[in-house]
Amino acid sequence: APRILQHLTRRHVDLNRDSSVAVRAVYGQWFPWLVLLDAQWAAAQKSHIFSVAPEQVHLRDAAWETYIIFCQPYDKVFDILKDEYGWAIERIGSQTVDHRHLRDPNQRLAEHILELYWRGKLALDESGGLLDQFYAKADDAIRGHAIDFVGRSLMNSEGEVSAQIIDRLKALWEHRVTTAQTALSPTEFTKELSAFGWWFASGKFELNWALSQLKVVLDLVQKVEPDHIVVERLAGITESHPLDAVYCLNAMLLGVKKGWRIMALRDEARTILEKALESIDPEARTTAEELINRLGARGYWEFGDLLK
Repeated sequence: APRILQHLTRRHVDLNRDSSVAVRAVYGQWFPWLVLLDAQWAAAQKSHIFSVAPEQVHLRDAAWETYIIFCQPYDKVFDILKDEYGWAIERIGSQTVDHRHLRDPNQRLAEHILELYWRGKLALDESGGLLDQFYAKADDAIRGHAIDFVGRSLMNSEGEVSAQIIDRLKALWEHRVTTAQTALSPTEFTKELSAFGWWFASGKFELNWALSQLKVVLDLVQKVEPDHIVVERLAGITESHPLDAVYCLNAMLLGVKKGWRIMALRDEARTILEKALESIDPEARTTAEELINRLGARGYWEFGDLLK
């Protein structure tokens, strides 16, 4: 390994010998493995691989974009590249996405930032920290992708998620909700807030907390994604939480602007309404009846037989 690294230093890292964009891209993609071979060497060569010279920004882009797209956010690598993350965050929205990439570098950056946060490498209460910088720069689409990524990761996690991670995620989410609630226009947070559907559907959070946050989202933006998976989970909890389930269904269906979406959710919606009508909670029964009547007024008669 020392001989290989010495060769790389002499022949390819030195920009006076090799200023190829392709070589910088290879260095970026394999940078974590260079850290694994010799972290001290990798740290020493960082400024050459991720060149800070203004006239060499295309080389820095090549190294960074292949790194962020192909690599996972390893702790030791992050410790070396922390400044690069800050540089990339500052450039969010300032460059056009190159569709030749397999992935959007800004979306992958969002994924790295959120994963580093839930692992404890970034702090929510650090003013001016990387997480703070990310949310100051990212638009609704990128923020929405970040929340979506966390939810999908939770959905794909087998077994229980550690209480520490759950607590960190809950703190982040509540902070984002507060930010949206105090904003001049909560609709500027539609994609971010609606992506909570993945969190709710994952089943990783305490049910009462998840339901309360789902209702907040629906009250603010009248939308949640993915709606079909959310409705499936609501159907599964209607017997224990009939009023909450029918309340959320009501907000979801009345917020739908395309009729075919209501038809796509028909089977699960019918299950929720039927169970709510059978519940011992009079408010749940009344809310279900009112929703059926509202849907009928809009031309959806498929649920009318439940009232007989």
